[in-house]
Amino acid sequence: MKKLLIILLLMGVIYPAAMAKDEIDSYRYSTSEARLLDFNPSVAPIPLSVEVKVIGQRIHRKITLTREELAKRVINNDYNKTLENLRSYAVFITSGVYDCDLIVGARFNFEVTSDHGAVIEIFGYPANFVNWGGHTGALPAAKEINPNYGE
Repeated sequence: MKKLLIILLLMGVIYPAAMAKDEIDSYRYSTSEARLLDFNPSVAPIPLSVEVKVIGQRIHRKITLTREELAKRVINNDYNKTLENLRSYAVFITSGVYDCDLIVGARFNFEVTSDHGAVIEIFGYPANFVNWGGHTGALPAAKEINPNYGE
């Protein structure tokens, strides 16, 4: 009986030890002799002289937006940002029609139509930039651009 007890005891100790798996931890390690060349953008404002030449008579253009088109231009239910967006859109369309760089003395009129669309009216003088002239002399110091500006 003692022999049986000793055999069972040894089996209880030896068997689990024999069945245990060897665990191997592995790690990946990579290295390189290459180095990064960090890019630190900077900007140097260079004064520029340019003339504005009015290229025609005073214009008056109406731009009509359907309900769906107007809905696409509404910015987060923010009235001021929406008006700014509509102004930019009117200038974009009008400058393309009159082939101009800017509209001098622009005035705008916004009207919501009965079908919940809108009519944007723009008044002003189409003009182009002419006689571009570069800076001659010492350049100002470059300023570092902060890529996280506004965050």
